[in-house]
Amino acid sequence: MRSNYVYLATPNSQELKILNIINPNSPTLAGGFDAGSGNGKNIQLVGDKIYFSRTTDGGSGEDFQILDNTNPTITLPKFGGKDIGSSVNGTIVRDYLSFLLTATPSTGSQLRVLRTDNPANITLLTTLVLSPNSNDTEPSIDCEGNRL
Repeated sequence: MRSNYVYLATPNSQELKILNIINPNSPTLAGGFDAGSGNGKNIQLVGDKIYFSRTTDGGSGEDFQILDNTNPTITLPKFGGKDIGSSVNGTIVRDYLSFLLTATPSTGSQLRVLRTDNPANITLLTTLVLSPNSNDTEPSIDCEGNRL
């Protein structure tokens, strides 16, 4: 939530919905983003950028995207994105790094560290396997200070 807007990651055809709640008794759709397929999963608002991730079946486009939130009342333009190849279940953004928690039944849980200071050229820095071949496809991530 920011200002008079609520940001929702959804399983709908528009995976990111932005609601105007200036009148909390009657919220209205203000803007959003259609990622193409999959389900909206995580939203991180940092300044005028939205770091948006979704769950997918793998290979169906960019699972992680950085959006321009300068005007939340429109279909948000995309600064850039990255095909992670698996569902993104958690996102933490710190400075020029994005930490993504991913999981699939075949690869298990992984922590991927991306350099995201240039959204048009997002690069994978490293991948840390947390639990190989795990059935836990819904892991979570949190950050306190500079500790994940």
